[in-house]
Parts: sequence; structure tokens; C-alpha cells
Amino acid sequence: MSSLKILFCPDFDQNQYVENIYKIIESIDSVEITRVKNITPGLIKLGFNHYDVSVVHWLENWLVNEEDKRLTLRSTLRFFLRFFVLKIISRKVIYVRHNIYPHSLSGKDGRIAQWFANVACKLSDECIVHSGHLDNRYSYVPHPLYKFENEAIARSDGSEKFVIFGRIIEYKAIDKVLQRWGHIPLLIAGSVGSKEYVDQLAEIKAERHLDHVTIDARFLSNEEAQCMVASSKGLILAHCEDDMIVSGSFFFAASLGVPVYAVKTPFLSWLKKEFNYSGLFVFDDLAEMILAINQQTFGHVDQAQIFTEAKNLFGDETIRQAIKKLLLKS
Repeated sequence: MSSLKILFCPDFDQNQYVENIYKIIESIDSVEITRVKNITPGLIKLGFNHYDVSVVHWLENWLVNEEDKRLTLRSTLRFFLRFFVLKIISRKVIYVRHNIYPHSLSGKDGRIAQWFANVACKLSDECIVHSGHLDNRYSYVPHPLYKFENEAIARSDGSEKFVIFGRIIEYKAIDKVLQRWGHIPLLIAGSVGSKEYVDQLAEIKAERHLDHVTIDARFLSNEEAQCMVASSKGLILAHCEDDMIVSGSFFFAASLGVPVYAVKTPFLSWLKKEFNYSGLFVFDDLAEMILAINQQTFGHVDQAQIFTEAKNLFGDETIRQAIKKLLLKS
């Protein structure tokens, strides 16, 4: 049996998600995989070879003009040019769609970008998403778990501290959390997305005398982030972004066996309903979630069980079988 020639885009570029997916595909029998960082210059360098399958991630981000972070005629033409290059050189195109529309777009630009991405999905041979809540245009493949250099870092043992982890910026509704937060220890940690917003959070903390709340606004190494989340009682997701399909923060916590307490999103609601994943507590709104945390209305959480469930649902072998099925589909 001859090898299946696969083109994979983009290259790793220090993105662990991309590296994990690449290595899973590479481990499939009878696969010959080539990765490029960017479609047009990458393929010129490779000599426009023909491939059995092209696997492309974040195609929707090509709709954003780099200079002004807007949807423009130039960026739209570039988007479709690169897409049709993939169609020409590949017998089959698999588009892995991560966002409904690119993060930097909103309003009319976001709606148009969403329509263009929908068109690309229809023209692709397969369009993959990491949630099953979308319609049957898409094929569900689980999102991979994060890998950690030091797997021996202990998970929480009786900790009462909750954590909000990630870039500190307005849309994450951390200010609304602090306005309702009670006596439970809370750590807010991550890089500064907006200095003004960090200052606003500090003001709320001071006004409400939340001495048990810590704000650690700085860039964190992977190991620091791992320690913070792993040693917490749970990760809080207070926001729902219209552009995102799944939450990377959820998978970070799941990779450590840490429970997630979240305001409902289509993905989280689907995950809870479909698999009854024990590491997830979903609430209708922020007020309900904070009240439940303040009153500790949920029972004992078995982190070993969460970790086992996460590996069964999102582990490498589960992903490998799902991708293999799509690669070999005629």
C-alpha cells in the first residue's frame, strides 16, 4: 500500500495544539506528511507537489488584513486564492475550523467573514470542528489535551482556591465576577491584555475588601500556569465569546484533571449533555455560577476520575481514530 501524501498547514510556530495534531497524524500508518507555515510561499518552495490530502488550520484568519486588522478586498482575495491553491494541488481538502469568525473582527466585518468561512467549509471535502453542537456540515474530531514536561506536578489536595487563568482583558467579565465574589480564595493570573482593565479589577478588589483575591498580572510560563491550575479547586470561565467554537482554557484544565465552572456556551452545554463529563459544571448565567461557588452547592469532585474521563474523550488514540477515518474516507 502506497503512503498517503498529506500537506499540513501551519507549521508549529511554538503552538502546542498544532504540534499535537501533527504528531497524531504522523503516527498513523502509511502516512507521509509535509508541513508548511504559509500556503503560497511554502508551496512555491516545495515546487507545488500534488498531495492526497491537505489539512489546514485557522483558514478563517486569512480573512484579516495584517495592517489594520480588518476584513478587506485584498484579504478576501488572498483567502480564496490560498484556498483554491489547496484545491488544485490536493485530491482532498480538510479544513479544521477553530472560530466562527476571526477574533479581531466584529460587527459587519465579523458577519461577512463568517459567511466566507461557511463557503470555504462547503467547498472543502471535510470541515472539522472540535465540538458536536454545530450542524451536519461539520465532522467532529476531539480537541487534543495539553502535554506538560513535568507530569508529576500534584493536582489539588483539599485546596479551596479557584483560579481564573488567561489573558486579562475586558471581554472575560472578570470585573463582574469580582462584583459578586464572596469569601472563597481566588487567583486571577495571566498576561495583561488591558492595563486599564487590570487597574479596574484592582479598584474593585480594594473597594470590596477582597483580601483573599490575588491578581497576578504577568506572562506565565507553561510550568507556572500548570502549577497554578493544577493546585486549584477549579477553573472559572465567566465569559461566552461569539467567535469561538471551543475554549482552550477548558482543555488546559481538563488536561490536569481540574474541574471547570462555567457560564454556558453551545460547546460546554453540548459536552455536558452528550457525555455528562464530570469535570464540568455549567450554569445559565454568571449570577447563578457565583452563587453556587460561594455556597459550595456542588458535591465532592474526584479529580482522578476527571482525568480518566478527559483522556477517554480527548486522548490521542480517540483523536487518531477519528482523523484516520476522515483521511481514508473516499
